[in-house]
Amino acid sequence: MRYFIQLLLSTILLLGGPFSAYAQTKRALVIGINQYQPEGAVGVWKNLEGAVTDAQEIATLMKGKYNFNELTLLATPKETTKDAIQQALRNLSQQSQKGDVAFVYYAGHGVQVPNSQFYEDDKRHEAIVPSDAREGEHKYFLDVEMNMYLHELVNKGVKLVMIFDSCHSGSNTRSAMSSAKYNIRAIPGATQDLNRKFTPTESLAAKGAVIFAAADDFQPAAEVFVPQYKQVRGAFSLMLGQVLRNASPDATVEDIFRKVKSYMAHQLGPQQTPLLEASAERRARTLFDLGGKGVNSTLKAAVLNGSNSSQVKVDGGYALGIQKGSKLVLKKGGRLVELKVIEQPTLTTSVARVVTPNAQVATGDLLEVDPWSIAAPNPLQVYLPEASLTTEELVAAIVEAERLKQNGVQVIMDRGLKVTPLLLSYNGAQWILNTTTQQAIPVGKQLNADQVIGILRQVNPAMDQVLSVNFPPSQFFCDNLRKEIKENDNIKLVSDPAHAHYQLVGRVQDAKSYYAWVNMKYSGQGQNAETSLLTMKTTWLHLANMNNMSADLFVDLKKLMKLRSWLTLDSPADPENFPYYVALKRESDGKIITSGKTYEGQEVRVVLRKDPVLYDRWNKANRYVYVFYIDAQGKSQLIFPAASEDSATGGEASARNFAMQQGRYVEEYDVFGSPLSVSAPFGVEHLIMMTSSKPVHDIGKFEGAGFEEVREVKGGTRSAVAKDIWTIQRTTVESVPVK
Repeated sequence: MRYFIQLLLSTILLLGGPFSAYAQTKRALVIGINQYQPEGAVGVWKNLEGAVTDAQEIATLMKGKYNFNELTLLATPKETTKDAIQQALRNLSQQSQKGDVAFVYYAGHGVQVPNSQFYEDDKRHEAIVPSDAREGEHKYFLDVEMNMYLHELVNKGVKLVMIFDSCHSGSNTRSAMSSAKYNIRAIPGATQDLNRKFTPTESLAAKGAVIFAAADDFQPAAEVFVPQYKQVRGAFSLMLGQVLRNASPDATVEDIFRKVKSYMAHQLGPQQTPLLEASAERRARTLFDLGGKGVNSTLKAAVLNGSNSSQVKVDGGYALGIQKGSKLVLKKGGRLVELKVIEQPTLTTSVARVVTPNAQVATGDLLEVDPWSIAAPNPLQVYLPEASLTTEELVAAIVEAERLKQNGVQVIMDRGLKVTPLLLSYNGAQWILNTTTQQAIPVGKQLNADQVIGILRQVNPAMDQVLSVNFPPSQFFCDNLRKEIKENDNIKLVSDPAHAHYQLVGRVQDAKSYYAWVNMKYSGQGQNAETSLLTMKTTWLHLANMNNMSADLFVDLKKLMKLRSWLTLDSPADPENFPYYVALKRESDGKIITSGKTYEGQEVRVVLRKDPVLYDRWNKANRYVYVFYIDAQGKSQLIFPAASEDSATGGEASARNFAMQQGRYVEEYDVFGSPLSVSAPFGVEHLIMMTSSKPVHDIGKFEGAGFEEVREVKGGTRSAVAKDIWTIQRTTVESVPVK
């Protein structure tokens, strides 16, 4: 039994990461039953609409993320009879060996069967309802019958995980009765007393198994309508699929359950509470107890009809986060083959076109889903300097640059942050010295310190002017980086530095070359007003391995891309006129700051202020508020609400909780309750307030490491939360040191 409620599905971005394999055999048995009576028949037996779709999504995740070697999907009436299900369980038990993984999933009706001699207190069995159950009272598949096969598995030492999305599934699978308050999909409960004794058995959880149930044994399990996909789904399976898609390889059973439970609490309230049965030790380990191995952080989908055609069907749709425009990649024969999704996918399939010239894919090829691949309408624009130096020539140039400093030349090896009248740079063919009179004096293909010093003495006899040096990359290094950039639709190479957001800049320090991305505003060349919002520069990087360095610099570009999307994301119109905005409040005089500069040593408060004009128009609908701080190094941090265990369900973020006092909405809310002192690192800083009419789950995904910290990208450019109503508001200031 399931019932309908209207649901809006939150879109959550996939996380990228390396693929890993594991040697154990993993077998999955996935069952979904929609049809319980023949089409056109009239009776009390109700067919379902979403159980098969639920099963298909779970099957896709088991293949695409968890790398199951063997998967059996039972979804038609003939495949889901009691005999067929028993045989599938028998096969699973017989084939599995110690150390293997077994996964059993069921979506469909559940029922309770009375038994006056049963050892459980309620004298009822929990049973799943096969597709042929209407043919006789004994066609139900009782919990004790199923347990026989499941105990065989755990007694062998098989790692067992079970998920039941059916009514009253708190003890295994459940019934079909609920309040008429909802549109109930019910089958009649069993009335005949089974009147049979069964020997009690030890719980499966005590033997290491994990059992997820959609609802407690007195609750119904909901079916929900998802408008954006025009599909009916089981609420529990829908939330579970979202969590599993985005779970990290090391997510524990407890982590997964807590997230699903919080999603369910938000969407359905108390009428359906999922349950988890597992030992405390097992809850602390990963879902299939593989320690994070054997899980694809980068999801994979198989080609269904590979051929000479450039257009193929793929065994993966939006269950794997695939959208129209997604990029799929295949590493084949030492070559990277790229495909692009050309139609809006279904839940489990999509159509893609091979875009790599003269490339083919075959049926069964596994394609990686690229989480960065949805093309941005306004990509991050970057400039790479011309590069033709070999690695050997670059090393020789480093030696000459060090000689300049040793011979008394005042050299700044930080081009882009400090622009001086004298600039030494490489134009792709030779070194050029630009002088105060706008002369461009050629120095030659090879950098020679003596020649540069001679030119400097001619243009500046006193030798009192500072020389800036912009150190080029090698051609090999630049080619690798250029290739990485061209493969990403969200980053665009431009030929004119004036049109770029960032330029690659090099410097020499301690006889080593370093490179960073520098905001064009600070290089003196950028004319793009948007650059004033962006981070000044990334970390200077030096690695002996040029391949690794280009990869790390590309990671920094993706961080910049993510940051920029935060800062340029258009906020939709707010029909409710939510009146609060985030700002700084100067402690000395109470001035509200929403732009401009702050100075070292000043004390400021972070406040949420009420706009009186908007307040008069506000319909007083509740809103959830999240505030992020992005520092000058690009690190984003959630500063409101404070992290808490129940943050996923709204909690402190609710405007009614933080802004209403004594029945009135306050004029101002102090986020920290005390002032902060302006200090290093200095530069462009942002306060971003995101509001939503519903709580934002996994709000931590919006946070990110800056360029002085962890060298890892954990998410996409946006976490695009599909909410009923949401807004973005920003306050940007530049913190400045006191000279």
